[in-house]
Amino acid sequence: MIEFKNRLTGTLMAVAPEREAEYLAAGHTRVDAPAAVPARQPDEEPTAPAAKQTAAPAPKKKAAARK
Repeated sequence: MIEFKNRLTGTLMAVAPEREAEYLAAGHTRVDAPAAVPARQPDEEPTAPAAKQTAAPAPKKKAAARK
């Protein structure tokens, strides 16, 4: 089965291989299998830059107790 994304609703559909041309002609988008994406090796560094850490917000001052 081939996975397609419906062009109107965005839902995923499983389509028989012999009907692929029909669904492409209707304007639906073929979804590539996630297995086609190469897996990252454990010893590799991530390519996205790490987010900067900001200082914790200063604690709020408590109002003076009224007597």
